[in-house]
Amino acid sequence: MSVVVFGSCNMDLTIRVSKLPKVGQTIVGKSLRKYPGGKGANQAVAAARLGARCYLYCILGDDDPGLELRSFLQNECIGVEGIEVRDNKKTGQAIILVDDDGYNMIVYFPGANS
Repeated sequence: MSVVVFGSCNMDLTIRVSKLPKVGQTIVGKSLRKYPGGKGANQAVAAARLGARCYLYCILGDDDPGLELRSFLQNECIGVEGIEVRDNKKTGQAIILVDDDGYNMIVYFPGANS
């Protein structure tokens, strides 16, 4: 079976915190991790890991996160022929705060996805 996904591809920066900040508050994070993400990329990875031949069509920027995402997708055996790279554009990114109870706050910069 083949699966074709059209969707976003982002680099997610996840910061673990004890509690989510209030307006104007500065807090200290416990950890910082970088993960490939985006709704389209997540679906493509899931389909590929379930054994489908998968192809992702998305737009990345010509920056380091874009290169990292393309490499990650290739390592996940996802067809990347449909990935378009936009010159002088930033790859989409999200900053995700996650507290000890699992609640989150997300700020999304669409970059090339838009």
